[in-house]
Amino acid sequence: MGKDSGSIPTDDPLAFFPDVDDVGLGVVWRHRSPEDSQKRLATNRTGGSRRMKEYTVIYEHGPDNWSAYVPDLPGCIATGKNRNDVETQIREAMQFHIEGLRQHGEPVPEPTIEAGKVVLTT
Repeated sequence: MGKDSGSIPTDDPLAFFPDVDDVGLGVVWRHRSPEDSQKRLATNRTGGSRRMKEYTVIYEHGPDNWSAYVPDLPGCIATGKNRNDVETQIREAMQFHIEGLRQHGEPVPEPTIEAGKVVLTT
């Protein structure tokens, strides 16, 4: 199965389901029947409960690099040479962080932080 640029390849969003690839870095589109799609949304490969969570990530541009952190996952940080690099790094860091919490029997924090922008005339 090949990687996709991120767009759903059909008008029916349940006909294809995005999976994280084996390394956890990309999206692989796999065809699913409507019944399988609904089941897949509710469970992971081992039958456990799994749902998508959307965490706020704060990106900061420094003089020589970019950094990112996730306020809802204390200690989860990443750096990169550019914005695309740090986006990849923070995704990996978040997956590693959550995996570590689960392995130690600790709860995975729910996303609660929201960010926004305010436009001012200065």
